[in-house]
Amino acid sequence: RVNYSYNDRYLLTLTGRYDGSSVLAEGNKWAFFPSVALAWRAGEEDFIKNMNLFSDLKLRVSYGEVGNDVVPPYSTQAFLSQTAYDFDGNAAYGYAPNNIGNADLRWENSAEINIGLDLGFIKNRIMASIEYYDKTTNDLIQNVAIPASLGFSSVTANVGKIMNRGLEVSLNTVNIQKTNFKWTTNLNFSTNHNEILELYGGAVTQDIANSLFVGE
Repeated sequence: RVNYSYNDRYLLTLTGRYDGSSVLAEGNKWAFFPSVALAWRAGEEDFIKNMNLFSDLKLRVSYGEVGNDVVPPYSTQAFLSQTAYDFDGNAAYGYAPNNIGNADLRWENSAEINIGLDLGFIKNRIMASIEYYDKTTNDLIQNVAIPASLGFSSVTANVGKIMNRGLEVSLNTVNIQKTNFKWTTNLNFSTNHNEILELYGGAVTQDIANSLFVGE
């Protein structure tokens, strides 16, 4: 991680993560996740101070990627389980496949753009924050149902791409502040739009068994 500040007004943070996970498939265990964040403390600029309007004003922009590997250990491998059967009229034991492994299971990757604005008024007795985010998740990991005719009911796989986009607004006010009494108000508003953008590399537009539909 690298942090840089110029004149306490212009802020930069660079981060790089190289993560490995033993639960993912061979050849897909490692991935790099970068991020960058910029901030401008506009309230420290003379032309903003001269307005005598804001006690705090800050603009933030960031982009970052993060990985998810939350799957049961050994999800990539197929197991055998002991089973009893009839061998010429005698009880015998053998081994049969217990599950379907996934030798291609890889990191779920989420990339997000975030734009934020912080405002303060009347010596920060009124503070507001406006946040817009747009996140796209690739190679979404899910335990998905498969046709029973294959001999198994489910498999852990990377199933597609989804989008989350929304707006968050918060308003915090100090209405009364006395020695023995203080009254504050906190208001929040948020919206979120979630949509499936792609399934199985674009091979299909719907997976009815798992209630997954592109555009929904």
